[in-house]
Amino acid sequence: FYDINAKLSHKLSNNDRLYLGFYQGRDGFYEEFRSENERYYNGESLTDKSGCDLSLKFGNTLLNARWNHIFSPSVFGNIMVGYNQFKMYINNKNFYNDDFFISNYNSGVNDLTAQIDLDHHTFRNHHIKFGGGCTTSSQRRRQTDIPRARFRMGLQQKQTTNRPRQARNQTDMNYTPTSTTT
Repeated sequence: FYDINAKLSHKLSNNDRLYLGFYQGRDGFYEEFRSENERYYNGESLTDKSGCDLSLKFGNTLLNARWNHIFSPSVFGNIMVGYNQFKMYINNKNFYNDDFFISNYNSGVNDLTAQIDLDHHTFRNHHIKFGGGCTTSSQRRRQTDIPRARFRMGLQQKQTTNRPRQARNQTDMNYTPTSTTT
């Protein structure tokens, strides 16, 4: 993981200042699980291997610029534009012996913002603030599922299933091929 933060300010004149900001942060998580179980089939020792690999990555990127202007001794304003991007990735792989299932999910949000704020000091006890702003957002989502089953045939053992082909391709993680002797 990491975080980067940068700020820059510049005095353009006695009445104008420019401020720039940048932030970027990324975080992640990874988990790996493995299991081996020994079983006996027709007097033969077989080892079943199963596991899961899970990774999660996410982060933000922010950019902004602000112009501060003094119009008169009683009126000043700020004009700001900003951009924000959020991304998230989830990758998951589950396997049982030679069968595996991979699921990838990507998501993101992009925001673009513009805003103007004005402050007017009329009298000693009066302070008027006004302005407006607009934000537009776009979202991105994508999911990819890759079920994959491999069946090995041997001289004394053949793996088959009683489930129809369509049901095997669904995201049913409890599906385990059954073995029959031929």
